[in-house]
Amino acid sequence: MTKETKTLFIIDGHAHIYAAYYAPMRPLNSPSGEPTKAVFVFTSAILGLLEREKPDMLVVAMDSKTPSFRTKIYPEYKAHRPPMPEDMPRQIDRIEQILEALNIPMLRVDGWEADDIIGTLASKAAKAGIYTYICSKDKDMLQLVGDYVATYDIKTGQKTDLQKMHEEINLLPRQFIDVLALQGDASDNVPGVPDVGPKTALEWIQKYGSLEALYQHADEIKGKRGDNLRNHKDLAFLSQKLVTIDCNAPIEFDEQSFAVSRPNREKLASLFKELGFTRLLSQLDLQPLDVQQESVKPDAAASSVGVGGQGMLFAIRDDAPAQRAGKTYHLVDTLDKFNRFYHDLQKQAAFAVDTETTSIDPMRAELVGLSFCWKAHEAYYLPVKAPLGQDRLDLHKIRPVLAAVLADGNRYKIGQNLKYDMMVLENAGMPLRIAPGGAFDTMIASYCLHADRSSHSMDAMARDYLNYVPIPISDLIGKGKNQITFDQVDTAAACTYAAEDADVTWQLWEYLSTRLNSQPAIKKLFEEVEMPLMQVLAWMEANG
Repeated sequence: MTKETKTLFIIDGHAHIYAAYYAPMRPLNSPSGEPTKAVFVFTSAILGLLEREKPDMLVVAMDSKTPSFRTKIYPEYKAHRPPMPEDMPRQIDRIEQILEALNIPMLRVDGWEADDIIGTLASKAAKAGIYTYICSKDKDMLQLVGDYVATYDIKTGQKTDLQKMHEEINLLPRQFIDVLALQGDASDNVPGVPDVGPKTALEWIQKYGSLEALYQHADEIKGKRGDNLRNHKDLAFLSQKLVTIDCNAPIEFDEQSFAVSRPNREKLASLFKELGFTRLLSQLDLQPLDVQQESVKPDAAASSVGVGGQGMLFAIRDDAPAQRAGKTYHLVDTLDKFNRFYHDLQKQAAFAVDTETTSIDPMRAELVGLSFCWKAHEAYYLPVKAPLGQDRLDLHKIRPVLAAVLADGNRYKIGQNLKYDMMVLENAGMPLRIAPGGAFDTMIASYCLHADRSSHSMDAMARDYLNYVPIPISDLIGKGKNQITFDQVDTAAACTYAAEDADVTWQLWEYLSTRLNSQPAIKKLFEEVEMPLMQVLAWMEANG
């Protein structure tokens, strides 16, 4: 697949909604008492997919509300399944409303299963030269894999294409139909051949090539399995019909209507407010945000800097110590210092990173400097803007090598309010790329562990969790009409403040990660819902 090849992601709707409904996390309810866990988890998965893969097209395929042709040829097909939980239909309605606000079509065809809709769309997309990713963990979907089709696991991001399928099971996709026919599928009540499991079915098809060829050599199969194979030929071929996905569902492939487009923010705001998704509301800037509680970034007020502002600048320069007691903070303001710093940074599998800027609005903020920490009580500050006459790094010179480290998905990134830093670094040409499970936001971790706290700011957490009081930002930039922006702060003072931010963030990670490890359910929520959601929100805000 080339960079120019368009991509279509098709989500197996019911399968993912059920997975969201039964996700191992605490129940969620709206302010009115309406159950919302499936809605929240499913929505988070969709938004995560949009941010991570940036598909050109996205659709959700749903099962028909009426029986499919498979029930007509085998009435027992799926007959053993329990009825849908009574609180699920309403949640499906809510999911449909959210998908509509996101401009993502939900497709349902009377008398056809989601599998058949997926197969039909994948087939038509392939003919149009569009690469399709089928978002499903259902092994039935492997029969659809082809030159322009792969399966995709939303949770892990794992993709299975023709090459991987050949490496793992050494079969062609069409042959996998016969493996399924032999082994059956208990979840769908597909009978298969009695006492033939996945291993035996795979070995037979690998050896003989097809179900038809296997029966031509059925006398070669000895023992009880051979008897079952010969005695249940009708069941084997019935099962073959049941597991074969029909790629001729009556549905049109409409590239324009499937295209990913900007969401309807007003509809989303209304829905999220009604459902009680307060973090989505605040983090998407759909309602006013309490800056003191949610952001520790410097507030660059719109006030102009006059004589009073310069007075504050020189006061800081005279009084600020180079270090805080017991800590080592390095000012990396020359190319030689940067080369030494970068030599050490490259060795780190994990690090805390923080940005200093001119505004709390990440879309307007200019990068002033970056701070890094990978060992408690020692950190580094890299100024790229500084007062006139003070040394600073040339961003154009360091950007290529620094960007490579920040974009390395194999490195674990730690931050406080990482969403802000991601947006700032993206705008600065150094995107912070995060692999699944590859980042830790201390603000979000604190929220998950202690949702009842009044503040999850770095200062508040340092005080309560670490018994430590960081330098207030007002000590550097002042308040009111005399407030200056961070690029006007003396670099020595800026280093102490910024490096301390990274150092405290690292120590908060050490503290909070230990507590998350002792609470598996909350850790799962943090890793599988909240952290992916943070990345989604960063993408959505950056893209309007």
